[in-house]
Amino acid sequence: MRVLIESWLNRDPLGEPGFELIRNPGRTFAVKTANDYPYVANDPLNSVDPFGLKIFKCVRQAKTMQYNLHAYLWDDKNKKSCGRTGSGWSKKNPAHGEDAGDTGPADPNSNCVEIPNSDGKEDSVMKCCMRTDPNSKFIPGRNDCHNWAGDCLSNNGLTDPPLPRFNDRFWNETSDGLGGLH
Repeated sequence: MRVLIESWLNRDPLGEPGFELIRNPGRTFAVKTANDYPYVANDPLNSVDPFGLKIFKCVRQAKTMQYNLHAYLWDDKNKKSCGRTGSGWSKKNPAHGEDAGDTGPADPNSNCVEIPNSDGKEDSVMKCCMRTDPNSKFIPGRNDCHNWAGDCLSNNGLTDPPLPRFNDRFWNETSDGLGGLH
């Protein structure tokens, strides 16, 4: 960043002849504009670049289970989160994905991992996550928020990163490291 004029050193490649030739082979481009940020309508502080953002898988302390970490997906393109909720044990409260207001990498209480090659797949991944499945029974370790998020990544050809399911308290509560689970 050039501090004195508060400007980024790298301008947007959109409209640059070399970049446009890569994006659209066989065409000639001589477009040049004074707008260095056309990809965000010259408002880089309040707009997003829909082609440079990613999906993240995050974990944070679960709200109802003291030893568990809740997994959710964060869509940096649309600034939305999605995680599995609902027990699935009754038609009244079926398992479904919802945006619980998590803020992804901006949350100091969340541990987030960027999903490689997720650019352009945000809508498909989040649609998968936001589904409702009345037959999805909650089984910790087999069918829970971690699996829900992981399945949506895998279904879109993305790698599900290994993130912890339990917090440090789980491993430290007892001397045998089983967190009181015997």
